[in-house]
Amino acid sequence: MNWPASAFRFTATLCFSAAFLLTTSCDDPNDIRVELPGTAPITTDYEEFKAPVATILQDSLETLKADNFLVGRLRDAALGTTTARSFLNLQVNMPADSLPAKFSGTVLDSTVMVMSFDQVYGSATQAVRFDVSALQQKLDDRSSYNATTSVPVAQVIGTNLAGSLNRTRRERQRIASTVTTDTATAIVTVQDRTVRLALSRPGQTPGLLGGVFSGLQNETFTQTQLDALWKGVAVAPTNNFSGTMVGFNRANNLRVVFYYHDATTPRRWRSYSVYFGSPPRGASEAATSINLNAPRYFTQITTDLSAAGPFARLTNGQAAVTSSETGGITYVQEGVGFGTRLDIPAGLKALKDRKDIAINRAELIVPVKPFANALFPLPRRLYLYEANANNQVLQGLTNNFRTDRVVFGDSIGGQGQRVEAQARFYDLGSNNKYYSVLITNYVQNYIYTQPDATRPAALILSPTVRTLPTLTLNRAVLDADNITLRVYYSKLR
Repeated sequence: MNWPASAFRFTATLCFSAAFLLTTSCDDPNDIRVELPGTAPITTDYEEFKAPVATILQDSLETLKADNFLVGRLRDAALGTTTARSFLNLQVNMPADSLPAKFSGTVLDSTVMVMSFDQVYGSATQAVRFDVSALQQKLDDRSSYNATTSVPVAQVIGTNLAGSLNRTRRERQRIASTVTTDTATAIVTVQDRTVRLALSRPGQTPGLLGGVFSGLQNETFTQTQLDALWKGVAVAPTNNFSGTMVGFNRANNLRVVFYYHDATTPRRWRSYSVYFGSPPRGASEAATSINLNAPRYFTQITTDLSAAGPFARLTNGQAAVTSSETGGITYVQEGVGFGTRLDIPAGLKALKDRKDIAINRAELIVPVKPFANALFPLPRRLYLYEANANNQVLQGLTNNFRTDRVVFGDSIGGQGQRVEAQARFYDLGSNNKYYSVLITNYVQNYIYTQPDATRPAALILSPTVRTLPTLTLNRAVLDADNITLRVYYSKLR
């Protein structure tokens, strides 16, 4: 049913003033009246809608070339055991004059895998224990990889390799860093946010790594030669390791370092690095924010829900666990894929039959369950997707490309287009944390103009924008019984 054009013009005139009054006054919205010169009084009212809520598990989450890759294992009493493994291509990037081939009598001393991190879930004090293997095949530039992809590995390079998360280092820093005229410095101790895994040690015969080092004796060592010797690397938590998940960030110091010495007297210790993740940019990319030619990598994330009570049946994307089964809570979590399904309230559908009202504000309020989330940080934002009855995100055509039907909010972007509705997090104390987002335009379209055939069966609340390369395990436990859509409207007289 289409709302008359005159009503739209009238609603547009009222929208700003009514919304302003509603957000700045402490009066009961039922008592607010909006009067314009030459018009009849308009009563502003609101209704609150609550909908059936359930936790679902989305699949095929994008992890290829995300801002982070994850390695580790966490056991959680509520949502089972999550394991993350990462698969990475390697890249030649150092200058040719750094090759061992440039020096005589070189001998390999050790090989160390260096990974910088900026996220730790679980214990940050215990040493991580990882297994490192070679890939059977290099990750293909034309293949798709996501959180459910499995890649076969070949030769094991090292097992149960220990790496510390609480290393420190000494460095010189300016004492008064904010005063440009004071250049005095001091030696300070800072946290060294890198994990170092010893792939080979002095005196060992390192097999595959020894073959790569032999290849580095070629003065024209190329990417093709590296790919022939070493297809790529897989990093996974050791089978009996649990309690920590580490997010390694895409940085310039993700590398495998070959430490060696030459035949000079006294000995000269040198190193050569093979990079992964995002190695240093070339000169042609100096002005860009990322290395456009960075090698491919992705994270595989698996969750064992067999001991997770009602969540054990989330074996496919169509299953759902209602909030009535979980004590009135529901989950959203990045990386793993937990989302919250909100069925469209019947009362909201009934508004489309009301001819005497004009919608001027709609706000979705999503409270966080107090003291229910000690292991993971809260997501900073949540997003809404339209879905069908099988929890599948609906798609539409945008510039001849199929895209997910994300709910757009009331904000306007720099190009004059509407941007995704972002439920922002508000922290008003330990017992009052919630997400809130205005979706006035979406509700107006749903009620007034959207055909019944294209209306979604449900909305999915997710902490992830599927087109953005972010990867964390941030989680929110939501108070499902109090998720509310509040719709303000004016009664036309």
